[in-house]
Amino acid sequence: MNFLNDNWNKSGTLFEDFIEQIKKLSSQTEIVETNMDDFNFLNITDTGAELIAFPLNTRNLWRKTKTAFSLKNYTINKGAISAVYDETTTDETLKNGLMVFFSNKKISPAKSSDLFSKGNYMPISEKAIGTIASRIKYSGYSFLEPGLIRDLAIANKFSKPVSVYTILRTDPETKASKVFAVMSDKYMVIPQSVILDIVNKVSDEAKKDLGMTECNNWVIDHSVTRIYLDFPECGNDFSEEYSLPDEIIPGVMIETSDIGESALRIKGYFRLGGNLTYMENEFTQIHAGELKMEEIMEVLANRIFPEYRIYPEKLAKLMTIDITDSTMTKVVRVKKMTSLYRDVSKKIGLVRAIGKKREKALIDQLIVGINPEINYTAYDIAQTFLTLSSTIEVENKLVVEQISNTARNVLDYDFSDGDILVI
Repeated sequence: MNFLNDNWNKSGTLFEDFIEQIKKLSSQTEIVETNMDDFNFLNITDTGAELIAFPLNTRNLWRKTKTAFSLKNYTINKGAISAVYDETTTDETLKNGLMVFFSNKKISPAKSSDLFSKGNYMPISEKAIGTIASRIKYSGYSFLEPGLIRDLAIANKFSKPVSVYTILRTDPETKASKVFAVMSDKYMVIPQSVILDIVNKVSDEAKKDLGMTECNNWVIDHSVTRIYLDFPECGNDFSEEYSLPDEIIPGVMIETSDIGESALRIKGYFRLGGNLTYMENEFTQIHAGELKMEEIMEVLANRIFPEYRIYPEKLAKLMTIDITDSTMTKVVRVKKMTSLYRDVSKKIGLVRAIGKKREKALIDQLIVGINPEINYTAYDIAQTFLTLSSTIEVENKLVVEQISNTARNVLDYDFSDGDILVI
């Protein structure tokens, strides 16, 4: 996959490989300060028969004759783009339909045509449109849809001398670049290399009480860089101390984005039986203000790390609460478990988190999986909800995280609160 493809990504489990990829990404990223009116936009429209380029110079948009009044344009050849960019990036460019050439002088249609034929116009990634919308205070899903009207609105709002930061990625082989974000002049750059400093600080701090740090996995794409660090020695101690039936390993997730899709975020988690559940406390730093390492370490040491012991303690107590037993018939066991699954989902707020349709599908799936031959404890139900986010199949990563964040509320559900059996 070419580096400039919107869906480019790398992943792995070795920290050494993570370091190498961070260094590569940093070297291939440039943050350029420029003015909004230095953006000379070019819309590309596929008419079905040919590709038409519309130079969006708001001072020189129209061609007027005695019988016609139209936008200035010229026919283009796809080859002018594919001569510089690979096939996928070329197709992404034509789909989004927006390119740019940076100059403090407005470009005439004739000059625009010449620049385009020489491959001087740069593609704007679909990922950048959200940040562009923020710069001109436009909102709504429809604005993300490509089109000449959208691009005219962008060009019109950019025709002012306002400073912005443009995030460019550059292919290391061809030296061709692509725009992945346009940030405000208040944007604080958080270099990707900062995540390496944080990992080292976290590992040093963890040695005191949690033991050695181990990289579980990492992923890097244009939107986000994320790494998961486990503390397996601490997990072994918890398993011995609380005699939990499933392996429980604490860890910390660290993520950042240099194109504004997420803040710098550090969040604790547990892997229960290998499935990840996020904890409540976290550190976040938006791309504004000053990043202070001492504040990060304060949150880790005083809020995130101490929370690790709360979860296994609660799980151990839930093991002592019987939900079904041998005195119950199979029908009664199924009814009680069904009622509990639905009540837990309601009380922890799963519908609010993911919507009624998704919630119903999940709970129905749990109900189908009820085994009337075995006895359940409150721990079994809690474990089922805590591992939901790792067992469902859904492309939307936000939904997975919302489930994980909501599911942890099951640890505060009162399993001893009366008899909720529905007959």
